[in-house]
Amino acid sequence: MKQVKNIITIDEDTGEILRRKTISIVSQLKINIPGGDTDSSKRYICVGTKTKDLNKNHLGFLIKICHEFLHYDTTLLYRRGIGNEMVRLSISDISFSLQLNKKTISKYLKELTRLGILIKPDNQTRYFVNPLYLIRGFAINIEEFHMLLKHDPQIIVCLNNISRRDYNDYLYTINK
Repeated sequence: MKQVKNIITIDEDTGEILRRKTISIVSQLKINIPGGDTDSSKRYICVGTKTKDLNKNHLGFLIKICHEFLHYDTTLLYRRGIGNEMVRLSISDISFSLQLNKKTISKYLKELTRLGILIKPDNQTRYFVNPLYLIRGFAINIEEFHMLLKHDPQIIVCLNNISRRDYNDYLYTINK
């Protein structure tokens, strides 16, 4: 069931209704990579056209870490813990999984972050993949998308018209 919120703006002096707006509350946005596969039934990992600009080492590293650690329906890199709980990914986890030393892993993570392919929103070891490059699944948490958009405004092109309207409604609700 979809949640709906009615917003009414009333003139404080006259009590007259100035504006009525009904918005749907969504928690996820449908997301597409420009130039990517639009048939969601065929998508597992979808690679965007921006990856063509990457050198083979960066592209290979990105594909490998995303294959191992990219969450479905979000862009967070994580590892599964006991009972499939999400556990923060460490350099040791990546090193063990990819059979590379920690110095090499750190170098690639820094380079991909500098290039804007990985987004590290804070000083913690937490990485999100820029959805212009690669996604798994076809939806993203709306709050996560909002955070990523602050780091790379170009990702707005990943939303179709319906998702853009849902995102604008989300912005309206958080700014009220």
